[in-house]
Amino acid sequence: MVGLRSGTDAGGRAGVRRGERARASVDPVLTAHLRAVAVPYGLCEEPSNVKAGGQQCPIRYQCAGCGHFESNVSYLPELRARLDELLRAREMGITMGAAAWALPQQQEIDRYREMIIGMEDQWERLSAEERVTIEEATTLLRQARRSQAVFLGTPALRPAARGDEH
Repeated sequence: MVGLRSGTDAGGRAGVRRGERARASVDPVLTAHLRAVAVPYGLCEEPSNVKAGGQQCPIRYQCAGCGHFESNVSYLPELRARLDELLRAREMGITMGAAAWALPQQQEIDRYREMIIGMEDQWERLSAEERVTIEEATTLLRQARRSQAVFLGTPALRPAARGDEH
């Protein structure tokens, strides 16, 4: 069984950032804790969002299109599910005659496809030993993620202030 630290190191070797094919940190565990927050399907390194604990995304959690977003192979099942969800929603919206602005955007769909293809290409280039290590690490990472909720910054409704209360 692989430890979480070595698993994260291994998982970092098969990850994708927007505009990059692959990225490995010197110490991914330390890096993740110091300059990133968890978001769906990966990590966010956007400074104001990190400073606010993940609750101040300037682009409304459209992570796939953000240069501060990174993901890795441990998220592949979720990325595939998200792509399928977007494709189904787009098809349903088109069938219903929905306005173009209400549909999932093709750029977002294309970005998820690019990320998935990039990770799958990297996966194919790994040795059998590296794949086993990453598969074991991925299992640990998924278990750890399931134990923590990711807050998306949904606005809360506040009661109106009353002038007659003391």
